[in-house]
Amino acid sequence: MGNVSMLVVCVAVIFSLVSVSQTAPVSQTCEELLKPIEMKTTDLLNGNWYKIASLNTQIGARTMVKLLMKNMWSQISPMPLPNMLSNTFYMKAWDGSCASYNFNMTLEDNKLKWTYIGPMTSSFLSTCPDCILLLTIFTIHGRFHTAMDLYSRRREITAGELLHFKTQADCRNLSSVIVIQSTTEHCPVTAESIPNLEENLKKMVYIMEREDVNLVSVSQMAPVSHTCEELLKPLEMKTIDPLIGNWHVLASSNNQPGVRTLHKLGMDSLWSKFSPGPLPNTLTDTLHMRSRHGPCFSFNISMTLEDNKLKWTNVVPSTSIFLPTCPDCLLIQSFTTVHGTIYTSLALGSRRKEVTVHELLAFNAQVECLNLPRPIFIKSKTEYCPVTTEQNLEMEDSYRKMIDSSADGFVMAAFRVTDYLIEKAECFGLI
Repeated sequence: MGNVSMLVVCVAVIFSLVSVSQTAPVSQTCEELLKPIEMKTTDLLNGNWYKIASLNTQIGARTMVKLLMKNMWSQISPMPLPNMLSNTFYMKAWDGSCASYNFNMTLEDNKLKWTYIGPMTSSFLSTCPDCILLLTIFTIHGRFHTAMDLYSRRREITAGELLHFKTQADCRNLSSVIVIQSTTEHCPVTAESIPNLEENLKKMVYIMEREDVNLVSVSQMAPVSHTCEELLKPLEMKTIDPLIGNWHVLASSNNQPGVRTLHKLGMDSLWSKFSPGPLPNTLTDTLHMRSRHGPCFSFNISMTLEDNKLKWTNVVPSTSIFLPTCPDCLLIQSFTTVHGTIYTSLALGSRRKEVTVHELLAFNAQVECLNLPRPIFIKSKTEYCPVTTEQNLEMEDSYRKMIDSSADGFVMAAFRVTDYLIEKAECFGLI
């Protein structure tokens, strides 16, 4: 089995809200800091507001802000109907590009109400005189979330005013505040509207909520009742017979820089066929990979089983041991030497195309015991490549070029950055 590639799809945007009131010293009690204030008319809300800081309990929201948004401002305008407002927010991404999105809100019983992916209700909390602060409760797929968003007529507020907001966040036991205030140039009102934003966000939230339960947060379920010593105890493998046949690669983890990026840049599915080699205790591993773009290809790796270990050279030397796993599964811990550095990987294969959550839980625990990066779960939405898939004779040469390039410190740094960003995005179901 091997570690190979995939394509990153990046979606954009967070959402924007609002909030209003008078200043209050930080020496106030939490009850006073979180007491809703009256907002009888929309007059105080109309105009331009710069987003200063925010926090949100929704899965993935923090990552989206940190990865996508450089600054944001909001333009609130009255509508023909009483107590109705039009809110257009303008977001500048880190690459300098601008985008806008509009939605309508209603002021009712001192609260703002609107629908944005799910139903939202915001109350106003105390803040600086030319600021607005919203405490928003919203429901998505039956889960309640909380957000706090601070805006100001100014592009930047004082340290004391920001401390006031952070204290209010602490009173709600919310996660750390993301400070967004920026004195750099904001987007113009002519920024193009983002097409199908709400529809795309709904799909993204569905993925985040579902995958967080099925894959990412598998570690939050009932703990595996084995010690790391037991989970990592090598198995005996005296003969190649148990290895012969087909294995679907379902999950992996690898601390070699660039591997996670390559997985996400190209690979949709991967399965491996072990066949007896020409000599005793030798194997041919034929890997069949479907890329994200659809085409299939295969390539062969010759291996030798010796002293309960698999050994092979695919440009660089590798050695693998076998670890405990489910009965019809194969779990291989590999050590690969690249430019004098030994990297570790863990790959889970099964005779089945899917394993249970508890089997994934055990794999996740083994990854944690080895202190490896968060696992990559390979859940194919398409058919696996057929056994007749044509071989890619240039695969070894392509891998050699990647290995050669990794000797460059700049390339390694770039790999580490992209791996980090992809891992964070995966963690919240963004990709």
